[in-house]
Amino acid sequence: MILQNKVYAIAIYFILICVIYSQTKNFDFTLDDDLITSSIDTKINNASDLLDIFKERYNRVEYRPIAVLSFGIEYLVLGELNPSVSHVVNFILFFLVIVSIYILFNFITKFKYKYEVFWIVAIFCVHPLCTEVVANIKSRDGLLSMLFCIWSVYFFFKADRNNFSIKYYFISWLLFIIGSFAKLDVFGMVLFVLLYNATKFDKKSFVRAIVLFAVFILGITLIRTTLVDYFLPIEESNSTLAVTTFTENPIADLDGFFIKIFAAIQTLWIYFIKIVFPLDLRYYYGFNYYSIDTKLTLSLLAKIIFFISLFVFVLFSSKKNKYVFIGLIGFVCFIFYALNYYTEVAGIVADRYVFMSLPWFVFIVFMLINRFQFTKYVVVNIIFFVVLILLLFLSYNRTKVWKDTITLVQNDAPHLEKSFEGMRIAASIYYSEFEKTEDKQYLNLAIDCALKANKVYSNSMLINTQLGQFYFKNNETQKSKDYLLKASKVDTTNSTVFHYLGDIYYSEKKYSESEKYYFNALRLSKENQKEF
Repeated sequence: MILQNKVYAIAIYFILICVIYSQTKNFDFTLDDDLITSSIDTKINNASDLLDIFKERYNRVEYRPIAVLSFGIEYLVLGELNPSVSHVVNFILFFLVIVSIYILFNFITKFKYKYEVFWIVAIFCVHPLCTEVVANIKSRDGLLSMLFCIWSVYFFFKADRNNFSIKYYFISWLLFIIGSFAKLDVFGMVLFVLLYNATKFDKKSFVRAIVLFAVFILGITLIRTTLVDYFLPIEESNSTLAVTTFTENPIADLDGFFIKIFAAIQTLWIYFIKIVFPLDLRYYYGFNYYSIDTKLTLSLLAKIIFFISLFVFVLFSSKKNKYVFIGLIGFVCFIFYALNYYTEVAGIVADRYVFMSLPWFVFIVFMLINRFQFTKYVVVNIIFFVVLILLLFLSYNRTKVWKDTITLVQNDAPHLEKSFEGMRIAASIYYSEFEKTEDKQYLNLAIDCALKANKVYSNSMLINTQLGQFYFKNNETQKSKDYLLKASKVDTTNSTVFHYLGDIYYSEKKYSESEKYYFNALRLSKENQKEF
């Protein structure tokens, strides 16, 4: 009975996340948090400056003013961005997300499954796949988009229960639009409003599905995309920042219906394994950590058969418990954006990408357990408790890794030797730490990671340039020249490479060679400016 009491349930959730995330109040900024600090620092001096946040793009390309606004308010109140405060805000937002999911799932199930809903939310709030979203300050955009999306779903169901109330549909639509200004992963809501009504298989519901789908898709297209692009066009020089590269995702340069389907199935498999066995969690994946088959193989065929079998099983089970099917719709819709079908995502997969769909997966599991009435058995409840404790332990330890950037890289980099981007990011972080501390151990680590990245994929201008830079700092000028010359062959239009080569020859007092490279750097720089 205690678990079915709302006050006790919420208190237990609060204790669980305190155990995991209270440690974050002592954490520093970490990976990519500079995207936030650079967009806010020194720019917010009074309340009117907060409006300027709506006039700028996040990272010069994307548009996430709701998330950035929360940091702007922090800066206005404190006069700085304090990582401790930012982590506390993330903690509070995560708690609100948890309470909101608890309210939503109880509302969807008409309060008939309070026991199951308690366990669903409890498992979600201790799941390790939540740790990146909560412990990485930059990922507040995911928390905010999730919060608005949950309430958008809530009012969508409320409209459905109140004779298809236009008022509640409008509130659902409005929350969806606001959530999109936090992060675009709320896009799954568009599919949700379509599938939920369309799968009722009657004429009125089908018409309603089409109308709602059109309203939601037009809303996000006109308000979130068209108007923003009109008033805040992306500068042509910044347009490449949003492009997913081959080294981030091998299918970024490929196209074709079956390639997309095969990639989506393999991506879904990776997420399925991560959800069920959340052990191999890292700050980045990408090429070639996960290998994506672009042709039908036995391994891929086995995955297709597995998911078809699982889908049929869930459909069959939904005849006895309709909420199983609702959970399936939620999971499919909210993970769709991350499946490399609609668009190729950076890293192939990322722990934070599954955040929006995770509670729906757990919802399916517990509705299936209820359908077979396993919750009646004491041994099953003991298993629930053991799983909860194991996930709590894993999440606590994974959260510790996000203490600061160096701790994160030192923990994850040794496991990412097959990942080009994982190694490249680690090399950049170690080199930045060397520049701050002048400790040669970080320079050596930067070189080591860059060499491993180069081993995974050697035809990269960036990594060869980094190796040239790192070896120059390490007084190994010949190796520096070798890698910079290789970089110049990979990309003959990059002025930075020629500038570095000029610096090296100048340091060796080879002035004629130095002058030649400086001249080429200047020429390329002028040509690039003309293009833009």
